[in-house]
Amino acid sequence: MAVCQVAANNGDHIVTGGSSWMFGYNNGVIGGTIVLPSFHTKFSLPAPSTAEYATITSTIVSLLQLGALLGSLLIFPLVRLSGRLPSLALGSILFAFGCLLQVFASGHLPYMYAGRFIGGIGLGCITVVVPMYISELSPPAIRGSLVGLYEINNQLSSLCGFWSNYFVGVGIDPGADRQWQIPLAMQIIPAGLLLLAVVFILPESPLFLIQRGEISRARKVLSSIRALPAEHQYITEEIALVSSSLPESSTGKIRTINTIIPVHLFRELLWSGNLNRLIIGCLLMVGANTSGINGVNFYSPSIFRLIGFTSVNFLLMLSGFFAIAKTLGTFVGLFFFIDRFGRKFLLLISSAGIVLAFIYIGSFLTVTHGSPAPGTIAGYVAMGSVYFYAVSFSLAWNGVPWVYSSEIYQPRLKELSMSLTTAVQWIMQYAIARLTPVLLNSGTYGSGNIFFFLFAACTALAAAMVAWFLPETKGLTAKGMDEIFGSKYPEKREGDIGNMEGTANGMIPLPVLRPNVPSSSEKISDYHGVEKLTHGRNVSYDIPDPNLPDVSQWLIANPNRVNLGRIGLTYKNATTTASQITEPKQELNLWDGTITSTFKVDGSVVRVITQGDFETDAVTFDIKSDLISLGDLKVELDFPYPPIHSTTYKFEVFVGVYDFPQNHTTSIADPPNRKIPTAHIYHEMQETKYFVNLRWPSTSSSDLHLTRDEPAGSTAVTAHRYTLAPRPSSAGSSSSTITFTAHFSPEKRIPDLPSAIRKRNQKGWNEYWSDGGFVDLTASTNPNATELQRRIVLSQYHVRVNSAAHGQSPQESGLMNNGWYGKFHMEMVIWHNAHWSTWGRQKYLDNIFPELYEKLLPSSLARAKNMGWEGARWPKMTELVSQGNSPGGINALLMWQQPHPMYLAELTYQASPTRETLRRWDSVISASADYMASYAWKNASSGYFDLGPPAYGVTENTPPEESLNLAYEVSYWRYGLDVARQWKQRLHQPVPKQWTTVAENMTPPPQVGGLYADYEGLNISWWEDPDLNGDPRSMIMLQGMLPNTPAVDHQVALRTADKVWEIWTDDKVAGWGRPVLAINSARIGNPERAVYHLTAYDYWFFDDAGGTPPPFISGNAAFLYSVAYLAGGWQGSHGNAPGFPKNAGWVVKQEGLVKAL
Repeated sequence: MAVCQVAANNGDHIVTGGSSWMFGYNNGVIGGTIVLPSFHTKFSLPAPSTAEYATITSTIVSLLQLGALLGSLLIFPLVRLSGRLPSLALGSILFAFGCLLQVFASGHLPYMYAGRFIGGIGLGCITVVVPMYISELSPPAIRGSLVGLYEINNQLSSLCGFWSNYFVGVGIDPGADRQWQIPLAMQIIPAGLLLLAVVFILPESPLFLIQRGEISRARKVLSSIRALPAEHQYITEEIALVSSSLPESSTGKIRTINTIIPVHLFRELLWSGNLNRLIIGCLLMVGANTSGINGVNFYSPSIFRLIGFTSVNFLLMLSGFFAIAKTLGTFVGLFFFIDRFGRKFLLLISSAGIVLAFIYIGSFLTVTHGSPAPGTIAGYVAMGSVYFYAVSFSLAWNGVPWVYSSEIYQPRLKELSMSLTTAVQWIMQYAIARLTPVLLNSGTYGSGNIFFFLFAACTALAAAMVAWFLPETKGLTAKGMDEIFGSKYPEKREGDIGNMEGTANGMIPLPVLRPNVPSSSEKISDYHGVEKLTHGRNVSYDIPDPNLPDVSQWLIANPNRVNLGRIGLTYKNATTTASQITEPKQELNLWDGTITSTFKVDGSVVRVITQGDFETDAVTFDIKSDLISLGDLKVELDFPYPPIHSTTYKFEVFVGVYDFPQNHTTSIADPPNRKIPTAHIYHEMQETKYFVNLRWPSTSSSDLHLTRDEPAGSTAVTAHRYTLAPRPSSAGSSSSTITFTAHFSPEKRIPDLPSAIRKRNQKGWNEYWSDGGFVDLTASTNPNATELQRRIVLSQYHVRVNSAAHGQSPQESGLMNNGWYGKFHMEMVIWHNAHWSTWGRQKYLDNIFPELYEKLLPSSLARAKNMGWEGARWPKMTELVSQGNSPGGINALLMWQQPHPMYLAELTYQASPTRETLRRWDSVISASADYMASYAWKNASSGYFDLGPPAYGVTENTPPEESLNLAYEVSYWRYGLDVARQWKQRLHQPVPKQWTTVAENMTPPPQVGGLYADYEGLNISWWEDPDLNGDPRSMIMLQGMLPNTPAVDHQVALRTADKVWEIWTDDKVAGWGRPVLAINSARIGNPERAVYHLTAYDYWFFDDAGGTPPPFISGNAAFLYSVAYLAGGWQGSHGNAPGFPKNAGWVVKQEGLVKAL
């Protein structure tokens, strides 16, 4: 979005910035008031040199900080639920009441203490809300200056506070109470003005309104403060940009205590990308306070007394000039420099000045032994150093921490983050206020030099933190903040899931690479798993061997995914970075799969049209910009080496490293046909070899030239980087367009032209959207319908892009990143693929199954045999090269993936009830049933067949050594064996006797107190066990995903579902929990609850449904399965849309859906 180039009404910022007078005036006034003779007399204070005096005065000063700490924490629920204006009103009322108590304390210290504490609560509220509010109303380009108004007003008010003490000190009789009451009473004025502004002038924050879904109100507010028509393009773009920075703007129902205290937000705060922001914000507040500013602010008369000045009125006058110096420094820094030089540079300059000033003052006090002679040159230099300190501090540390904190936080977490950051500010201010009197009476000969040396050292450490860890944020939008700090939230664009800024991962399921084991002292051949006692015998499971940690981790992480290449743009021969891009806009045309990106680089427009080929591993680009004809903008192709996986981190966003340029080779290969404009890059990494085949139109205006940036054998990080650019014409000019195809292939070949791929792509996407089922909610009046419709459509795009490969199911993060080391999970194949059947797109499921199982069948048969069982034991986390089961405590013991072939086969047979279907699936089903019947153990005591231990269930949170007869697993085992028996009967083949024996004698799912229990042996208190009840989804799956089976009693399942509804609160539901809850609710006849689960948007972000980095394709796919379940029904359901309420404004139209099992 363009930087604000239109007139803006900043009156709201000025009015709100004025509220900081409450903060600043107090800081300036209190230190002088408590040294006024009238105050000393009225409150019967002891002599200033006594410890009792120090205790009383420090208590008066610091109680406000304690109150502010409390207020900054308590305001969070109100500012989140009710908005910024009610919070500002409450803060001003509390502050004014506290001031009245102070004014009328009349010599009673308890009243003074109470007034300071209550006023502090109000002030804590104000200091959280005001910077945040101004930031939310400000255009990014001048946000620093506008938020800086808050601090500039703070200093102006502090200036008034200092000088008000001086003027009442010299102009009012020291025996009159009004001498100390007038300065304190003046605090009420800004509080009253703020309250009036809230009631009559100030608008609500646009960001808060957008979060609440009140877009029209937000548009009116922005129209007013930007002085533009409500429908102006700038207003529309600003709303879109704010919306895109929100993981979700929701109007969904909230039913738990998390409405007030949203525990899930605290959990999100610990996510990478959020926690680092909070830490930096808090450290900035620590740095601002450990510069010693509040000690100097509150006790400036005492500091000037240490330097050698004694007259009370002269001390107050010197303090007044200190306030002037601070005000000037703040004004220059925040009004002129912050948006010109940036936050980081100002902080470093400010720190240098603080350190120099404090070192001189501390040295002066050391040399004079704390008793300097008045009127010396050194003393005047020390006095000047105090003012130099004031200017230096105020240039940056006075306001930049507030500006920085108000702009870096995720909009979803801004209220909580600002509350915590401000709380840290008040904790530090309290600590400094209490500590300063002690420090000023300490040091060499009681000179107070330790105060200055200590805070000089602290400031130097803060400067080091700024230099090494603080990113520059000048002019960045919320999306720009995500780029530099990171974000686990998905971006929410208008129908978009992709992003093209500079470069993009070219990640596909294959090939993979297996580097050497890092440690030469360990050998893969030494790994044989870990033995566990299983029904009287030792069985070796694929669990990490503590004696072979390197080999175990290598087996978990390898083979590696390969980043086939990065394709991006260079500007003036350097890789384009996000900071160079302005006014970015990206649109996805869902109908034909085209992504159009427009942005500016150095003021020039760039347009990029991108399409991924619907049929091959190719991508086309059409790039237009005047920068191309100037030779400034070119295409960059780069080839990293696969990640080494030296750590256990399994969620890499970027797949590849540049640290090993000599471990692989690239070269420009000769074209197979010189008459056709092509170029070819050959890439070899050990056993992995492939070509990047490039092609462009054969016209003189579009002729391209491929060059290598570095010579072969280079050790630079750019060793494998290539540039594609127009070839200059004979006239010396070149085209302003680059159009080409990049095709990744094991063979050198001539790829299709971009025009041919675009035509094929459009046809493929059009057919995808035209075929299969569709759900139409547009006639619904329910307020949640529009968002639900959006998710339904976009999820179909997600799964087509990420989950439709031939012969392979996707990893849980799709092709977006290297989640789980790029391996897929067999227990997730149901969620990833069952929707293809129910949405009438069976061909996509048939492209994957049973071929996937057939590829894994030999290794799975061998795995079962080695463990002492028959049939095929399917792995949990695997890939198709080694076909191994990645070692893991859960990976080795998970059970519920074993009956999945029966479930998928039944879906296939329902779609195509033919003998060919039966034949295709027979070998996989037979091998699965053989293992299931062999694995089940006959319990001589009960006469039933048991499962486990050791075992892990669906939720992966039960103790494996105790998990006997997990409820869902024993029921699913029965269902799977029943399907296998029926399969043989359909084929007119004999049913193996053992299948029938085990199926009809499987242990029933355990019950306790008339409810199903997670596993056998639990008592009724298990529902209160946080280790188990945090995720009881397997209990509802008994009458959810699992079709009807004799193993499950429907009445018990119904009661269990109600119990789960009671204890599984919204903040705990994650991943595909929402879809399975919706399915269960529909099955038990509660459509209202079913739809609630699909529309609890506050707790279910669109792409990041689980506790893993986005996207979470299992969530999208499971969501589609549940929508088809509710709209199309299931076997045994009746009527249209049986899972939707018949009222509540839902009108559901559907076509082409197939009933679920």
